[in-house]
Amino acid sequence: AQASAGASKRRGLRGLVDSITVLKLSGGALYAGSVGRCMHWDLSEQGLKHEFRLPGDCAIPTTLVDVHGLVDAVGVQLWVGMDSGSIAVFDVRSGVMVRDFSCHGSETLVSLAHFPGDSAVFALSAHRRVSVWDVGTFECAHKYPAELMTCGADLSAMTALRVTDPDVSLLMLAGIDGSLCARRVGRRADGKMNCVLAAFFDCVSANGAPITYLTYH
Repeated sequence: AQASAGASKRRGLRGLVDSITVLKLSGGALYAGSVGRCMHWDLSEQGLKHEFRLPGDCAIPTTLVDVHGLVDAVGVQLWVGMDSGSIAVFDVRSGVMVRDFSCHGSETLVSLAHFPGDSAVFALSAHRRVSVWDVGTFECAHKYPAELMTCGADLSAMTALRVTDPDVSLLMLAGIDGSLCARRVGRRADGKMNCVLAAFFDCVSANGAPITYLTYH
């Protein structure tokens, strides 16, 4: 039965192998993900720098969900969220995968949000759970149910932003009910993360439709 299921999945993925599932622009780098791999282009040199192979059975590749190019004290990293519920972390300079870990379940990774000043990554799993990961140790610092983060609704999108006046880091969370929530993020003196409600906007989208995408420029 397992062999039959595997063969069926392989047939279903054949038409998706060359499809681009996500794009991420980070400075002068462009990351593009497709089934089983992620590519890194240097826009200044207009050339392909690396092709990162995602972990898992090569015959049944995993689907890329979200890509973030991270620049921290630990160096330049690429965090790739997958529909298997795992995150793969690559060293961008060498192309080597430095870590592969599960977000406490097999639910699809929907979004990743990075806070450079706090060396933390927020991961949204299956619209229902947010986990916080330390960039240096790859350890999970916190887990939050979606309804706690958004005042009651499941999550449909998430992004990180920093404003300068006042100087704060904000996690923007969109609910499937069309609501929008802003939480102030920061690391406490004891090293733990704060994620405090700053603002809540009910039914931002038309007719309460889910917000499917958030970005900040």
